[in-house]
Amino acid sequence: MAMSAAVSQGVGAHNVFVYGSLLADEVVQVLLKRIPSSSPAILPGYHRFSIKGRVYPAILPVENKKVAGRVLMGITNPELDILDIFEDVEYVRDSVEVSLERDKMMSHFRAFSGAESYSELSWFSVYSMIGSHRTEMFASALAPEVRMMDSVLQDNLEKLQTYTYVWDDKNDPDLYGEWDFEEWKEEHMIDFIKMTEEFVEELEQPESKSRVATYNSYYQSNDNPSAA
Repeated sequence: MAMSAAVSQGVGAHNVFVYGSLLADEVVQVLLKRIPSSSPAILPGYHRFSIKGRVYPAILPVENKKVAGRVLMGITNPELDILDIFEDVEYVRDSVEVSLERDKMMSHFRAFSGAESYSELSWFSVYSMIGSHRTEMFASALAPEVRMMDSVLQDNLEKLQTYTYVWDDKNDPDLYGEWDFEEWKEEHMIDFIKMTEEFVEELEQPESKSRVATYNSYYQSNDNPSAA
């Protein structure tokens, strides 16, 4: 999978906007062995396509369009490596700016950080960015900066720089229409979870198959021509 320049929120703490199969906690749990904190988000200027012969979607830049999804927060370096391998050569990891829903995002961050107030939440945000351990001496030294960050964060809290995975072939003739998550859940999620389990098992092998190869093998062996 091709990658753009890295954008991280401190060492080993990344944000990743997801919009397809990773909207399902069940798939994320299989892949990462946990369900990270997340927040609903909108990616402007992109469209989510269906793909002929695939059950998962692709996104590409399209003017005046937007994609609803969520941001997985606090993704570690090893987890980001897993996501890179999972998305495989079909996607390129790129950095984008998404809009978060303020109220929902605040509740997610407070639950994650244990913050009781906005000031405490801002302190947690500063700490996440610098990736350090809190000490009373350090807190005292940074107090003016934290108060300044409070004002900045209140004005810009809805925007977030994050990674996402964009379809690599911008002229792919197999892209069409608009992919629907609820339809995917009803028709494809159970099989996709099983395929993801096979992919995770493959990762532990000395010579593992790619995710695309695992996907094709699974759906062909299960006689599902509409998904392969």
